[in-house]
Amino acid sequence: MRRRTRFGTGLAAIALLAGCQQVSSAIAPTSAARATLEVNLRFARRVQSVMPYSQADVKHLQIEVFAVSGSTETPVGETVDLLPAAFSDPVTLSGLRSNTLYRLRAYAYASSDTSRLISNTVDGSSVDVAVTDDDAPTITNLPVRLVGTAKPTVSTFPADFGGPVGLAFDASGNLFVASALDDTIRKITPAGAVSTFAGTGISGADAGIGITASFNTPTELAFDASGNLYVADYLNDEIRAISPAGVVTTFAGSTTSGSADGTGAAAGFSHPAGLAFDANGNLFVADQANNEIRKI
Repeated sequence: MRRRTRFGTGLAAIALLAGCQQVSSAIAPTSAARATLEVNLRFARRVQSVMPYSQADVKHLQIEVFAVSGSTETPVGETVDLLPAAFSDPVTLSGLRSNTLYRLRAYAYASSDTSRLISNTVDGSSVDVAVTDDDAPTITNLPVRLVGTAKPTVSTFPADFGGPVGLAFDASGNLFVASALDDTIRKITPAGAVSTFAGTGISGADAGIGITASFNTPTELAFDASGNLYVADYLNDEIRAISPAGVVTTFAGSTTSGSADGTGAAAGFSHPAGLAFDANGNLFVADQANNEIRKI
């Protein structure tokens, strides 16, 4: 039995009408009797568009049948697979027993296979059909509740940035931005307040505190476990470090382009463009113009 995951809200419906006229009158009203249930699919009926999905997004429909006893569902027969061309065709479910409650469960996919499930199979995509002593199943509808996830809302911070290219969050949820063309590191609080965390806005390589320090096209940011912010200072060919208090120093490299290994300023970089820490605190650098990955 497939695992069922709770999705968002939003309702679309596929009308499944269980027609009793298809049930053989020769079947005796016993629990062992077999009944045939015809389900008429009218896919265009009662289907509502639900963001981000609509009827047109459903490329594959599955119907599974379960015998229900208390809280137990037991699969019955094979899964019915339907592609769009068959959405209006009747489906016959045979081999059902009288005096049995069946649950028809629908699965809608946005792909011809089963890779993109877009229906809520927990509380909105099933219906119970009772096959009674007279073999007349209940006439009802089988809804299909599509995933009703709203499209994301895009907003713009009310501040100017010059070529923002690198982003990193600190442990407090502040967002730091490498504003490459401004030669600054900007800070955006969770409340949306924007300020300059470091950099004068004039190209340079000076160490200092906050806005007294300078950068030359900072492109990438990464935090270590202690809250220090590291900057790939692209045209300075350096890796800069900024403490939580805003003190800016040169961590590795010099303003002279190179590829030498070494400690601190003895190492050389040529246009460092990417930074990432591993779980052990090692800093990896995408040394772009050298076509190398460096480890610090």
